[in-house]
Amino acid sequence: MTKPNDTRARLLHTAADLIWRSSYHATGVDRICETAGVKKGSFYHFFASKEELAIAAIDEQWEVYKPRIDDLFASSRPPLDRLRLWAREMIAKQNEKRAETGCVCGCPLFSLGSEIGTQAPKLRAKVEELLATKVAYVEGALRDAHAAGLVQAPDPARKARILVDFVEGAMTRARIVNDLEPLAELEELVLEIVGAYAAPALASSTARASTPARTASEAAEPSASTRSATSTPRASTPARSPHEALEQGASARAATSTARASTPARAAQEARAPELPVRAVSKAARTQPTDSSPSRSAHDDSLPAPRSGRSSRAKRA
Repeated sequence: MTKPNDTRARLLHTAADLIWRSSYHATGVDRICETAGVKKGSFYHFFASKEELAIAAIDEQWEVYKPRIDDLFASSRPPLDRLRLWAREMIAKQNEKRAETGCVCGCPLFSLGSEIGTQAPKLRAKVEELLATKVAYVEGALRDAHAAGLVQAPDPARKARILVDFVEGAMTRARIVNDLEPLAELEELVLEIVGAYAAPALASSTARASTPARTASEAAEPSASTRSATSTPRASTPARSPHEALEQGASARAATSTARASTPARAAQEARAPELPVRAVSKAARTQPTDSSPSRSAHDDSLPAPRSGRSSRAKRA
């Protein structure tokens, strides 16, 4: 990239580049002046300290980048496309910086802010301000996506903070491992976090539910009409008297008996039926006593027959 011609611009550009690729503490005033080709006196002519230079440098870099991010998050774009393009832009910038420097640099704001912590309050405040601006862009896209029913984000500010923290964390991890692998699925994961993958399924379910064949009330109507048609004949049948019910029951039993008699098993039983009365009569004839002889029990058969008194007297005489 061609360096600016004026001294102040060269200092800003050099400071932003050295701090991004290296670190804030590792970048001293001497190194900045040497790389920019500026005398130290000129440095202090424009900036009172390295912190003041760093604040002006990241502020100037943001103003350069702002038209690009304005285009990515333009309201004329569909809200989910804004998020997709933003994720792709993050990956493209990291690829570009790696090609320029030979290493993965991550996000300049997160890298700088996590390094200085509480050591440079004014610089930290500037980092927080620019990060809040970035969150505001994402929040606007999520608010529009929620209004369009594409995602569920009733609190778009909270969801935007979560999403920005995820993206910045992925870029910081890529810087730590010096590899772009953590960013390989950045676009897909951004959409997954906001629940954009669930939107088509919800829309499809709504469409199916709105069709006549899929509504629950109409699905229940055929059953109701069938029950109504079935119950109507029963309601129109006149009530039977007890006498008619008995006659109908007798007719049914007679028909059942006739049906059973016609089966082969019943025919075989009837073929053996004439023998049963004969055996029954013979057995009754053997066991039933006749009218001319008194009946004797089993005990009587074991006793001798009594003799009359006349016969005994005749023998004694």
